[in-house]
Amino acid sequence: MLDGPWFKGWALTQKGIFFGYWAAEGNGSKPVKFFTFKTPPITIGPIENTGTGHLPNLTVSPDGRWLLYTSRERVDADLMLLDSYR
Repeated sequence: MLDGPWFKGWALTQKGIFFGYWAAEGNGSKPVKFFTFKTPPITIGPIENTGTGHLPNLTVSPDGRWLLYTSRERVDADLMLLDSYR
């Protein structure tokens, strides 16, 4: 039905599905599209690619006016050693 959505990065509403089109070529911004169940997907706007390989999660406000997505600016980890842990 849809070409491009992954296991996350989409949000279901009463009118249709908003999804990030991660299959778009290049490393730049990726389009957010909307599929209405009646018409082909339309492009809503871009999500900027942070270059971390992170696929953002999407959510939409109940009235469909606002779309929120996560952005990961960096990827790092802290390692700690615990002495005498029981």
